[in-house]
Amino acid sequence: MKNEISAASTPRARTGPGSGCLTLFALPFAAAGTFMLYLLISALWNWGGMQSWDDVPVRLIRVELESHRGDDSTTYSVSADYEYHYLGETFIGHRVGLHGESDNIGSFHRRAYRELTDYQRSGQTFSGFVDPEDPGHSVLYRQLRWELIGMYTLLALLFGGVGYGLIIGAMIGKRRIREEDRLKALYPDAPWKHRPDWAAGRIRSSSRAKMIGAIIFTTFWCLVSSPILFILPEEVLEKGNRLALIGLLFPLVGVGMIVWSIRAVIRWRKFGESVLVMDPVPAAVGGVLVGQVQSGVALSPGREFELTLSCIHKQRSGSGKNRRTTEHVLFQDTVNVAPESGFGAGGSTVPVSFAVPEDVPVCDLGDPDNRIFWLLDICADVPGVDYAARFEVPVFGGPIAPAAARTRTPADRVAASRPAFSKGRTESGTVDLSRGGVILGHEGGGVSFRFPAARTKGAALALTFFFALWSGFVALMLHLEAPILFPVLFGFFDILIFMGVIDLWLWAGRIEARHGRLSYQKGLLGLGRRHEIAASQIDSLKPARGMQSGKKLFYSIELTTREGQKAVIAKRLDSRRQAEGIIRRINESLG
Repeated sequence: MKNEISAASTPRARTGPGSGCLTLFALPFAAAGTFMLYLLISALWNWGGMQSWDDVPVRLIRVELESHRGDDSTTYSVSADYEYHYLGETFIGHRVGLHGESDNIGSFHRRAYRELTDYQRSGQTFSGFVDPEDPGHSVLYRQLRWELIGMYTLLALLFGGVGYGLIIGAMIGKRRIREEDRLKALYPDAPWKHRPDWAAGRIRSSSRAKMIGAIIFTTFWCLVSSPILFILPEEVLEKGNRLALIGLLFPLVGVGMIVWSIRAVIRWRKFGESVLVMDPVPAAVGGVLVGQVQSGVALSPGREFELTLSCIHKQRSGSGKNRRTTEHVLFQDTVNVAPESGFGAGGSTVPVSFAVPEDVPVCDLGDPDNRIFWLLDICADVPGVDYAARFEVPVFGGPIAPAAARTRTPADRVAASRPAFSKGRTESGTVDLSRGGVILGHEGGGVSFRFPAARTKGAALALTFFFALWSGFVALMLHLEAPILFPVLFGFFDILIFMGVIDLWLWAGRIEARHGRLSYQKGLLGLGRRHEIAASQIDSLKPARGMQSGKKLFYSIELTTREGQKAVIAKRLDSRRQAEGIIRRINESLG
């Protein structure tokens, strides 16, 4: 993609149903949550009133257990007729429990049926409760059923939270859209001024939003999965369905998410909100992104921050159950820098300087289903929870960006585009070869780079785990004797995944540059054929986008000869900056 500015790079007018339809969509959820809240309050109110009712012996006349079979479950309801005497009068009662609905939550109805049947058969009286202010009202069991109270609470929070949350979100979003539309009308040719933080050049991190999002998502997950804890005891202990224990995976995931949320809260309380001060605004393709991150963490001068600038293309496709979101990292660069003197008590200022190439896309935020945006991530290892912050930054180009943002001074080029190299340690703005596992050597008046196997252990472990899951799924299809087409098709993809696993664990390579000649060797364990080429036959060495693992983009080095032949001579490099630095050292050695 080129950096020319077209109508696509300017935010387009939003279309779609808007906040009104979102509110209509939320109303059924809000109504369901309100109804569940009513059931909860009613149950607690009735329970509180029944605590002052008088004990009375009752004679059971009829006891029955009714079952109602549905498509995928069976509900139960115990009913009874009984006689009791109070203040010299005889009454007939029918109410069995505090909660009168038919349900399959717990085993209350079946246990009550067995107990009442035993009393009826033995002829003994059962202890019930009567309302002294209205003796015609009575009940046999007045205790709360905590499983039902829990369900009412969960559903009230779940449906009410979703419904009222969407309504509040629609109201906030409507006001935000109005403000954005006002700014668009004022600055039609300056899209970075459509956001007040971009216009001011002071961009707050997303730490607070991430903390709130983690809490909301964790709460939602735990509310949805917690009913399993009420169902499992009956399924496993009473019905002997041990396969139901698989359901414990959902609460266990919830425990992990609770830990994630707690860490987000601790990080917020420990570091607060960081601010990126950009100057100039916006950054431009072919220029530099320059600024300072003012963080709430104070680090010693020897401790470094890792800064990563990424361009991401986010797409949403499909609809309904088939709707999916994909994110592709189009550009990524990483650098380590040391903090400067503190901007205040307990704080640090971190300099930011990135060269933005000319062949990368600019921000395109007009279509929410097809967005291009730029992120700046900063992190540092500190005792306890590590420091981390993220900023969405404006990157534009062409006639839209101010001239100051498109200009690169010689100092900018040196600071941002010409990184220094180090082996095993880094200085401010340097590339850490040891981080990516690359080994730099000097021999015979030249330079060499070794790329050992298993340098990207995180990505290798993740793909290995996925391969194990996929293989288990294929084995399950074979065990269940599924139509042969399915295990064959899935098995083919399983082979491709296995080849990827082998490549991640065993690929290795070596590059040597000296005396005007470049040699490289690559393959499994680095045992491939050795290639050698004269410097005069090399047309270009350039970084190229490689594999993506999550939001981490790895880079390769692509060699092109004057005859047009291309070859990847190194891959899975930690950053574009690292690839450019290796290329620079090779070119220097080749002269």
